[in-house]
Amino acid sequence: MKRIITGLTSLFLLISICGSIYAIAENPTKEKVKPEIQHIYGEVTALDLEKNIITIKQEDGTEVTLKATTEKTQGMLKELKIGDKVKAVYTKTGEGLILLKVITPGKPEKVKPEIQHIYGEVTALDLEKNIITIKQEDGTEVTLKATTEKTQGMLKELKIGDKVKAVYTKTGEGLVIINLVKPEAKGKEKHKKK
Repeated sequence: MKRIITGLTSLFLLISICGSIYAIAENPTKEKVKPEIQHIYGEVTALDLEKNIITIKQEDGTEVTLKATTEKTQGMLKELKIGDKVKAVYTKTGEGLILLKVITPGKPEKVKPEIQHIYGEVTALDLEKNIITIKQEDGTEVTLKATTEKTQGMLKELKIGDKVKAVYTKTGEGLVIINLVKPEAKGKEKHKKK
């Protein structure tokens, strides 16, 4: 959330500065002129990272070519590829159409995943779908998915009624297991070996 607010604040500051410079250069009488901000949606049809230029084809077939003039917008171009669906924010200056921001819907922004821990009893286990449901002490049930060979193997070692501690995070696939621990299992195994 802080990144979004910081990004929006930076965007507005950049727009204000660009608008002031543009207004002074284009309007020697010093009348206030607001830069016109445009938004377009479409598909990336051309990308020239050497010239920092992107071409976006809108749904009506019109193509708009924008120039990235800052390090930040040039970095945004490096994250894209031909065929990506994007939303672009730009303005017109003496240099042409200048890219202010590009957003790729559906691609999550890089954020540190939030790690959660729960402890409870296994109430459901589907090894075909690699899903486990754990009922916590407060009665809340949480359903998690095993997406790696390691976590899928951990599910195979469990049965309904087992007490487990799960470490998980939320992804595009839902709640995904990072680690599963069966605390009592280690104690019982050591006790059996004695």
